[in-house]
Amino acid sequence: LHYPGGNAKNQSRYDPHCDGKCDGSNHVKNERIATVIAYCETAEKGGHTHFSNAGVHVIPEKGSAVFYSYYDQTTNVHDTGFTKHAGCGVVEGDKKIVTHKVRL
Repeated sequence: LHYPGGNAKNQSRYDPHCDGKCDGSNHVKNERIATVIAYCETAEKGGHTHFSNAGVHVIPEKGSAVFYSYYDQTTNVHDTGFTKHAGCGVVEGDKKIVTHKVRL
């Protein structure tokens, strides 16, 4: 995904969302359980990933990646919004990422 900076308001950001279920429900075969975000190119300003319910703010570095699971294998349930996150707007430069959703 390519998020160019300096565009019209809100075009370079991604609103808060969950990648899989985040309602505490039981896991069903072939549902998403985790995500990997690889940062291929990072913006000079902005473009962070913010997990508001977890209190985590990721400032990406080129070549780095973030892995997060929204499934608890010991209880077989999805989280209740802990991994809800947003892609903050790119203010300057470009942000390029690759995402992979893991299913089980």
